[in-house]
Amino acid sequence: MAKQNDKRHTLKHLKVFRSELRNNLTPAEAFLWSHLKARQFENRRFNRQHSISNFIVDFYCRFLLC
Repeated sequence: MAKQNDKRHTLKHLKVFRSELRNNLTPAEAFLWSHLKARQFENRRFNRQHSISNFIVDFYCRFLLC
């Protein structure tokens, strides 16, 4: 499993795109985020708009399968 601070994660050149996506959530994303934020789902920490390589994922949990 890759570390979160791995060079493939949160690439600087995607920062503006991630920010725009966070600020323009769809209604479905907003609903889901309201249930994932603040460790409300099985005490797991989720991030929004996380980049892995050149892809931006809407929601990211490093240890989802643990």
